[in-house]
Amino acid sequence: MIDQLSSGLALLYSQQENAVEQFRTFCGPYDPEIAKKLEPKTLRAKYGVDRVLNGVHCTDMAEDGPLEVHFIFDTLLS
Repeated sequence: MIDQLSSGLALLYSQQENAVEQFRTFCGPYDPEIAKKLEPKTLRAKYGVDRVLNGVHCTDMAEDGPLEVHFIFDTLLS
């Protein structure tokens, strides 16, 4: 999982309200095959290969956001 998460681009998306919800909408459904059918303009529809290599990781809960930001930007990239 660490190899997969650290093999691409790290992006921090933040704003005052609903950042997690908005970014999850931008990413699309977890499974790229479903994303291609339901939300073809999303990141996972465009760049996902399968459920493991689904094109992008985004947190699923707002409470996890700060933990993941710390892990990626302070631990992996430092």
